[in-house]
Amino acid sequence: MLVLDPTAVSFAGTRWEGVRFVQIDRRAARTAREQGDFGPFAGFVDVPEQRIGVRVEREVRGTELSMPNPGDLGELSFEASTNASGAGAVRVRVVAVVTDVSYQVPGGASGAGRPARRIVQFEAVSADGSTDPMTVEPLHGAGIGGAS
Repeated sequence: MLVLDPTAVSFAGTRWEGVRFVQIDRRAARTAREQGDFGPFAGFVDVPEQRIGVRVEREVRGTELSMPNPGDLGELSFEASTNASGAGAVRVRVVAVVTDVSYQVPGGASGAGRPARRIVQFEAVSADGSTDPMTVEPLHGAGIGGAS
């Protein structure tokens, strides 16, 4: 999932302004494969363990003295829609742990006038190991991909 210019972004109750994008990647943490008896290709593949990684990039236009720290646990939430009209607007919530905080500061002539960026990496955490730590819910009675 890639959300450009999300709105109402917050982590652990603190609102984050200037978020350029939120990237959510789902990956297999472990796979189970079995070869078939009739050919060279897998006859069965399962993903019994998953990882959800989240990257949030925001613009920083001034001195920033507060930031999340690796190990901080909280709910990351944001709102997104498929277009400016708000059609299909959703709220995404992810319970996650901060795994990395870094900054990119533009330098040289090519970076003149461009703001610095803060990049925060998270890994999602399930409450019980089987519940998906990410939820997507429609806003304002709208369904994903259109009004309902």
